[in-house]
Amino acid sequence: MSKPIVFTVEIIQRPPDRLLVGGRCCEEVIVRGDTFEAVNRYLPAKTLEDYGKPRERIEERPVSLRVEAIWAYRQWLNKLYPGMTARLELAGVGGELLREGDVLGIPTRKSQGEES
Repeated sequence: MSKPIVFTVEIIQRPPDRLLVGGRCCEEVIVRGDTFEAVNRYLPAKTLEDYGKPRERIEERPVSLRVEAIWAYRQWLNKLYPGMTARLELAGVGGELLREGDVLGIPTRKSQGEES
């Protein structure tokens, strides 16, 4: 089972043959070599009260994006701890699906054929 790594995507850069995303680590430590398996989109908050409520997921898409490098606080890191902001270099499949505001993580829905 995958650990629940979560990274909120605030900025996306796509230089040739690379994918760089800037944002914040949430929940669990992200380690160089970890792989994000899903990208989620949530209903945006519209009022101040909305920020205090759990957001409603409106879309989840499968990806396979490996963390190749972590750049934070003017240095290269091997680990990124919850609450820290960073730029991640990612490689793999599904990077073209990413949009600013998305949340990278692991799948939350059960695969077809799995029991509840």
